[in-house]
Amino acid sequence: MIKKNVDKYQRMCIFVHGWRRGTWLTGQAWLVLDVHLGRVATCSTTTKDSAAQTLNFRIMHDSLISYINRYSGVPLDAQEEDLIRRMFFFKRLKKRQYFLQQGEVCGHFCFIVSGAMRQYSIDEKGAEHVIQLGIENWWMGDRESIVTLTPSKYNIDAWENCQLLTISHADTISLLDQIPSVRKMLQIMEEKNSIANQKRLNSTISLAADSRYAEFVKEYPNFMQRFPQHIIASYLGITKETLSRVRRGTVL
Repeated sequence: MIKKNVDKYQRMCIFVHGWRRGTWLTGQAWLVLDVHLGRVATCSTTTKDSAAQTLNFRIMHDSLISYINRYSGVPLDAQEEDLIRRMFFFKRLKKRQYFLQQGEVCGHFCFIVSGAMRQYSIDEKGAEHVIQLGIENWWMGDRESIVTLTPSKYNIDAWENCQLLTISHADTISLLDQIPSVRKMLQIMEEKNSIANQKRLNSTISLAADSRYAEFVKEYPNFMQRFPQHIIASYLGITKETLSRVRRGTVL
């Protein structure tokens, strides 16, 4: 019965709620639909499951709202919070599942609610070159691809199982126009990212491997427990063997 009626009620869910999550009552069971690009992503037929899923969505959005309030220093009001809940959509990735593959045009940014991700390119010899790592409360996406609408040079995948909140470029612009807190947050993020990129460039071209590693540990201590040695080595622009020697020297 569920499969028979999915198409019929998919449109109703979007119409009633204005976003990808809706509910339909039939008999004693609630059917919860998560609609993504016209497809049904998940189905749950028990009241308990639907309630838990709805609570999970709210908790994830609350995490993002707290992040915006903390980062911007300008608390969101109730209408602004509702707008954010409607524009950020839930996405789940399993470990090693792609958020973006090289050659695709990136359509969304994502906020990591839980999990760990990496962004990397692959050279002609098949070697991976990590350019960004992210864990909870980090953002991922290929801005160059999104803004210019050109195929991405990068892959972005989940290193751990991830729960994400995603937003399109068009909706990002809309939020910037409507919510001062989001504008302030992005301004601060731009400034910090610019400083971080400059420090990383200087580290790569002027510091020895041991100094690069020491700086990385100081700046991103949480990454040490979340990513294996070969990924950290790639991020630092050194070989795994070099990183092993540096770490042994650090311990000694």
